[in-house]
Amino acid sequence: MSKALDMAELIRTRLLSAPTGSERTTPVDLTDVDVIVDRQKNILSMISLAVSKAKGTAIVILWDGFRSEDGEQASPRLANSYQIRVYSKPVIAGDNLLADDVMESIILRLWQWRPVAGDAYFNEARIVDGGLIPDKAFLVYDLQVTLSRNL
Repeated sequence: MSKALDMAELIRTRLLSAPTGSERTTPVDLTDVDVIVDRQKNILSMISLAVSKAKGTAIVILWDGFRSEDGEQASPRLANSYQIRVYSKPVIAGDNLLADDVMESIILRLWQWRPVAGDAYFNEARIVDGGLIPDKAFLVYDLQVTLSRNL
């Protein structure tokens, strides 16, 4: 497995863990939501299956590249960029989660998070931007997050 997918798995684990006493509470509990790391498989069928379940929502994490961050750091910094998408039913009914509540919960879970992977210590997660993505079958929110570390 690549380091980028390892980090995607760390993001997944973070989203599926409940906030501890010192962390901000989230509008919805993400521990019951299907979080899928996109490994270039048949992702659409996985999303459809997850959204058809009781919560009506799926979260997909996709590594979309890396970049070098220049600046006044003492050493070079490499940033991995991830798209985190929330897929939900276009019409919310029953116990389905609201996509914007799920997105807000994701932001709160990643805000100021500093992951550790093996012996690599990362700078805090940076939420870059996000928005609504047009889709015929789902309501889709998108969020871009970067994780960087000094080399």
